[in-house]
Amino acid sequence: MFGPKSVQRSRIAQERWDSQLDPSALASSITRPGNMSSRELRASIDYRRRNQLDAAEFENVYWSRWFYPFNVLALCLAALPFAFGSLRSGGYGKRLFLGIVFALGFWVLQTIASRLAGIYRFDFRIAYALPPLVMLALSWSLFHRRRRRR
Repeated sequence: MFGPKSVQRSRIAQERWDSQLDPSALASSITRPGNMSSRELRASIDYRRRNQLDAAEFENVYWSRWFYPFNVLALCLAALPFAFGSLRSGGYGKRLFLGIVFALGFWVLQTIASRLAGIYRFDFRIAYALPPLVMLALSWSLFHRRRRRR
């Protein structure tokens, strides 16, 4: 308490304040987005947008989860040219190395795209859709190139 020429300190163990804050919104500020369910992420994104707060971190995690199956499918389809290629064109080690380089390139492309989406504030759906599309186009061209050689 403030007096005319003094200040007194008092300790209160607990005090209740009536407010209209949503307890789940406060809990979401403590919980990391990676540990939240998709439903909680969607609710947090909606809450942050309604209150004109930055929801980029939550959107990044949310859309990465939705595009995960597409990424797996793209990588599986990208493995086809290496798995069913001619054994005469090179050894197994060469194809394994190229497959690993291809997968690491995909990972780097996706990481860069998602980080750039966060920095430049463009849609995370585009950032997560672009790498699988590039991977599918590249693997399609490699697969057709190998089929033409036969």
